[in-house]
Amino acid sequence: MTYLKTFQRKKRMNAICKVVSLIFACTLPNSQVVISEILYNPLCEGSNQEFVEIINIGVNPIDISGWLLTDNHSVDELLPENPILFPNEYAVILEQDYEVCFDSVFPDEVNIIYVDDNSIGNGLGNSADQILLSNSTGDTMAFTQWQTGIEQGHSLEKIVLDFEDVSANWRQSIDIHGSPGDENSVSSFIYDAGIDSVWVLPEYPKKNEIFNLFAIVGNYGLLAANSDLYINGSNMIPFELDSTHKDTIMIFEDFMDFSGRFPFLINLATPGDFEPGNDSLEFFVNVPFDYNDVVINEIMYDPISGYPEWVEIENRLTHEIDLMHWLVDDVDFYLPNQIDESSVLESSGYAVITGGVEQENMITQQGFPGLNNSSDNLYLFDHTGKMIDHVEYQSSWGGGDGFSLERITRFLDSNNQRNWGICVADSGNTAWAENSIFVIAIEAEGALLSAPNPFSPNNDGLDDELIISYNMPFSQVYLKATIYDVKGRRQKVINDGISASAGIIRWDGKRSDGNTCVTGQYILVIEAKDRWSKQIWKGTDRIIIANNMN
Repeated sequence: MTYLKTFQRKKRMNAICKVVSLIFACTLPNSQVVISEILYNPLCEGSNQEFVEIINIGVNPIDISGWLLTDNHSVDELLPENPILFPNEYAVILEQDYEVCFDSVFPDEVNIIYVDDNSIGNGLGNSADQILLSNSTGDTMAFTQWQTGIEQGHSLEKIVLDFEDVSANWRQSIDIHGSPGDENSVSSFIYDAGIDSVWVLPEYPKKNEIFNLFAIVGNYGLLAANSDLYINGSNMIPFELDSTHKDTIMIFEDFMDFSGRFPFLINLATPGDFEPGNDSLEFFVNVPFDYNDVVINEIMYDPISGYPEWVEIENRLTHEIDLMHWLVDDVDFYLPNQIDESSVLESSGYAVITGGVEQENMITQQGFPGLNNSSDNLYLFDHTGKMIDHVEYQSSWGGGDGFSLERITRFLDSNNQRNWGICVADSGNTAWAENSIFVIAIEAEGALLSAPNPFSPNNDGLDDELIISYNMPFSQVYLKATIYDVKGRRQKVINDGISASAGIIRWDGKRSDGNTCVTGQYILVIEAKDRWSKQIWKGTDRIIIANNMN
């Protein structure tokens, strides 16, 4: 057969066979022999390591004497040692000067066919080429064309040998060197349904707002796939996907009656699916919190040298919160510096957030802001980027020199100066615990009043004494009243013992050492414990000593 005849035959085949996508193969309807694998970019050194694999998929033996293999520019005669190709038998076509590259992967008894020179065609192209297999009478038995490169050392393998030759029926081999003379490594790649993406509308549904969860599912296999979609382990939707087709499916409709991050694990179950890696996807529905569901509760802006700055937050809700993607910052917009690990904040519990060096029990947030000692803004954002609390503190509110700034009560606004004071605990802070100056409630049956305030204990007969009147919600109490300065240093215990539920305490402005306190600001802390129920009531007041000079 002349090269001209072969070229004309290829030209006719090109008119018959349309190139589909990146890879294309065409086999005559009655042909029993197909091209099943091609290695055109071998990993072994040298130019003599390419191969083409064929297989007899018919029920009768085939005599391949005189068969030809043709590429774009050259014709090779096949020189089989055994010219009979039996049903379901593979044969590997090698170059005349082939050396050992695939010996380790060849089956024990492999049918080897050499071409009549030292290259298959003029050398198979790595990015594009074509090969044509014809019998001794010039009939085309198979024609394959590729227009893309694959990873070096891997072959191009046909998935289903007797299935129509479309691009989806060819894949890069799983194994290095491919599978010459044996079943293709991708032979099971028939069904492949996978989850492309999941999203929710609205993006951040509010509490009790209906939301819809959508998924794009795709079929990457050769055949239509019957799949079942599961969400959090429950079978939601059975459906069928056509080959190489994608569908958008509304998979869930619901609402959440409280805020948080809610995981949804979406799974596809497809009989015979060869690629389980794309069958599952976890998605979170994020419901925003309400303002002050969580509050800034304590601020350590001026710690002792060697210790970190930190902010404590308190969960006011009756359920726990995952602080993943929450953020403390000193700017009023959400930045990508969130807490990047899951951390549970218990109901009515506390969490301490810091930056930089990881501290025991503290939550580390990368990009934690530096806290100014004189004044600063602090913003708390939830996992959706919604602002949940804001404090613009001043040093005059309290804190500093190793003492934290504490919130007094939950019931006043975060930016109310009277709602903050210096920590009076000996340790200088109450991280992870109730604040030392915390007041449960402000109510008539549990109240205190200090007057005159300011007062001036200078013995001039005018406002020399502070009168503290209290009314506790218990019948009989153990009552302790203590005066602290703004740095949390105790000045004097002015009452410590059993008291009536209501009464008066007087303070003459003197410290425990008998000296009169200097002009300035002081903190009165009263703690009353019911003798019977052991319940505790706390109250605080800010006391001002004015000019105490005679």
